[in-house]
Amino acid sequence: MGGAPSNLLLAFLRMLVGVAHTAGGRDALVRIHGLPRGQFNIVPVEYVAAAIEKLTEDAEALGGMLHLVAANPPTQKDVAEMMSARLGLQNLHLLGPGEELPDPSPLESRLGKMLHPYKEYLEQDVQFDDSAARTLLDRHGLYAPVIDNKEINRLIELAMCSNHLRCAGKTLSRATRTRARRIAAFSKSYSL
Repeated sequence: MGGAPSNLLLAFLRMLVGVAHTAGGRDALVRIHGLPRGQFNIVPVEYVAAAIEKLTEDAEALGGMLHLVAANPPTQKDVAEMMSARLGLQNLHLLGPGEELPDPSPLESRLGKMLHPYKEYLEQDVQFDDSAARTLLDRHGLYAPVIDNKEINRLIELAMCSNHLRCAGKTLSRATRTRARRIAAFSKSYSL
């Protein structure tokens, strides 16, 4: 597939933030394709970095295939609902495979073009066996992250501020600035 999914997610969130802050935008119809009941596998970059650090020092991890996933991968529908609630979007709809998108708006066309390289992936219920990674990482006290409203809100804040480190006239916390810098550096360093 290529590309950098972390950049894609932040770009997608920035577009939704823009819609939410446009006059009448909160009522705009926004339809995207996916698999509503499919798992949405997102993992904070800090967890990935910490896991890599721990696993490179663990002899039992050498040569193995380890999947790093959230403790509770939410469904795509759950994530869309959390985004909608946080941004106040009334009409964000996730269309399933094969559902038509009649008369797409310019925004929907732009989102469709952005997501097109990932369409096949987003229309699958991809599940990873993370039991080996959890066994190794739990022993090091590094537990799989939880994706909930708090984490989605944090991602939205990062998306809003990823191109600059000030947001809506307030200075971001040191932790959020650090997270934004790490995500930007990670995204530039790796083609995921």
